[in-house]
Amino acid sequence: MGIVKGRNASPLNVSERVARADICERKNPARWVGVTCGLLVVLGSIGCNKGLPAVSSIAIHPTNSQIIYVGTARHIHKSRDGGATWNMADEGMSSARVMSLAVDPRSTAMIYAGTFGDAIWRSWNGGQTWIPDNRGLKGHLSIVTAIVFDQQVPAMMYLGSTVGIFKRTDPEEMWMERVEGMESVYTVALVADPKHPDILYAGTSGGIYKSVDRAEHWKVMNAGLSVDPVRGALSHGVNSIVVHPVETNTLYIGTTRGFFTSTDGARQWSQIRTIPAGNVASIVIHPRDPSVLYAGANGGIYKSTDGGAQWTAVNHGLTNLTVRVLAMDPQQPETLYAGTNGGLFESSDGGRSWTMKPLVE
Repeated sequence: MGIVKGRNASPLNVSERVARADICERKNPARWVGVTCGLLVVLGSIGCNKGLPAVSSIAIHPTNSQIIYVGTARHIHKSRDGGATWNMADEGMSSARVMSLAVDPRSTAMIYAGTFGDAIWRSWNGGQTWIPDNRGLKGHLSIVTAIVFDQQVPAMMYLGSTVGIFKRTDPEEMWMERVEGMESVYTVALVADPKHPDILYAGTSGGIYKSVDRAEHWKVMNAGLSVDPVRGALSHGVNSIVVHPVETNTLYIGTTRGFFTSTDGARQWSQIRTIPAGNVASIVIHPRDPSVLYAGANGGIYKSTDGGAQWTAVNHGLTNLTVRVLAMDPQQPETLYAGTNGGLFESSDGGRSWTMKPLVE
């Protein structure tokens, strides 16, 4: 798979676990759980899923939310009718597992897919066909976990990967490594400040990093986090980051030890203990009412209506409580999608109930 241990190599022996997963896939080709967007969560518990396909990534068209892309351990699926029906949308791709998906907000027919095993792919026609987009990436970079578009500079993009962060200023240019200041390069989450695009945050196996110059330099921001540099990264990593859309010094992160928040631009973190401690793989925030948040975790989905202070489980209808990715309809935020180890689910009532959306693998 071309996996090379980073500067803070995992004590969990990633290579051995991936090899075990590959054996599992060969024995059960339609039932492999896969490695999901919450890398730090799944690498500790790879196994065979005897149910529906594990969903690792979701991307919703920014202006036409009837168009949805979903990545699993084996395919990309596309819906043009809000999830009622699905078709395969991965012609030309390798069989690599899809870890991350993103729709270019300026050119919405352009789709990017980060994979486990074959870096990043690009489609210029809405997922009909794909080509590799790996120029400049290290030869051993095979796992792309996050894709971010600069909101101010046309065509500038960032990638998060298991060997660090990469940047380019144009789709025809080469990717450039940008890890100066990072001791922990194993990146799982990557986001930009919605009001100040020169500011980015990276969630890694060793905590949080912040850049104030578009990823040219990074500074660790772990005050208040339960990060253990002795026992190793994969036991205490950051899986997801959300920036408040209005008060952008307020951030929320999901970690392998629970949910944390900061109100001062990541200088200090506080744990929110009203949500069960443990793996929090994904967080989404309501774009028009930022007091409403959802968190996907190993115990299901939790909802807060007071800015993350109090949380309530909202799992009615979920048949699998290992949630790896959440996505919110940007036009109708009461509609959400949850990718789990047992398929894709939709809620149209703000999480009060969930319905499975069958994907044919």
